[in-house]
Amino acid sequence: MTRSELNHLDLATINAAQSVIVAAIEHQICKWEQDCADASADGRLINALQLEHWAFAAQLLRSITSSELSALFAQVADIQFSSMPPVQEIEVLAEVA
Repeated sequence: MTRSELNHLDLATINAAQSVIVAAIEHQICKWEQDCADASADGRLINALQLEHWAFAAQLLRSITSSELSALFAQVADIQFSSMPPVQEIEVLAEVA
């Protein structure tokens, strides 16, 4: 994305999207881990191993997704804050009695 495109992204939207996406992946991880435990208890070890691998892959995906969205958030914040006009110092004059 170009700097101009990044400048138009909303930080709250990026943050909300990260929360929703990571939560959805975590939900799927929990489901696969539970299915893995159930399959193992039922003696379906091949299925359990496959589900364990899926859960592990989803954990990697969750980590990568979270990291990439955090990096995007930081990049957009940097662009937006650097384009703001500088704050001017205000001198406060104390009256001398």
